[in-house]
Amino acid sequence: MESLLNTSETNVGTPEEAAQILKQTTLSEINIVSQTAPGACDAKQASTPDFESLLPELRRQILCLLDLHQLRAVIHASPSFHRQYRNDRKYILRKSLEQTLGSVIFDAYAVYSFETQNPKPDRLDFFEWYSQVTKARCLSHADDISEPAAIDMAIFFYRLARPISGYYAQQTLSCLASNLEKNGYPRKPEPALSSSETMRFRRAIYRFQVFSLLLDPSDPNIKQLRVQIAQDFINMPEPWETEEIFAFYQYLQSTYHKVFADISWDLNPSNPEFNGRG
Repeated sequence: MESLLNTSETNVGTPEEAAQILKQTTLSEINIVSQTAPGACDAKQASTPDFESLLPELRRQILCLLDLHQLRAVIHASPSFHRQYRNDRKYILRKSLEQTLGSVIFDAYAVYSFETQNPKPDRLDFFEWYSQVTKARCLSHADDISEPAAIDMAIFFYRLARPISGYYAQQTLSCLASNLEKNGYPRKPEPALSSSETMRFRRAIYRFQVFSLLLDPSDPNIKQLRVQIAQDFINMPEPWETEEIFAFYQYLQSTYHKVFADISWDLNPSNPEFNGRG
């Protein structure tokens, strides 16, 4: 997880900035302890403890409020917070995943669960479990997210879900702005996504991944079940959530078509430069 938390970011504070904040912020400024009278505060300002001297219980609570990138920044900026994270990684990392993914954490866990089981589970049984988990929005004690599971889920988020959802959202907003401009509306800077909008983009990616795993075309043993699983999967979520998955599928299709169109001439035997390449 330490290597994962070294992932670079451009839209949130860096570890160096987090370190500066930690050095400048005192307990009284973040209201973790009750405020004293102004005169007493001035008299004791020099002895007010900073983040490095917080009690372990308080450090743990603070770390559990951070999303994955904030967690990365803080534990790389503060030795005491890094020790706290190492001592209680399973709990803190799971809480950070919850802060990052919200309700999408159940879809993320489904992706991890299916991909890591060997042999693969029965598709119908897995789909039944998945539909129950997503509707109830809770995991049973038997499905408690282990530390290795939390680490793998965080890696999948950083390496795949987050960059793909960011690019997907950017392309969607750009396409929307272009269409509005064609209809006479002035082009405006792309707005920042709200947390709920970000969640919808990420949910579409995780659910499409689950859908793809359940309908794996390379598995000949489920040939007769694919239609049933596909129909049940499409009917499981709310209509707008099904539309999210379908919209992401269309985005993938257009992206692949564009890639193949860009390289088609390079692979065409009629291309003079293609001769002699085998």
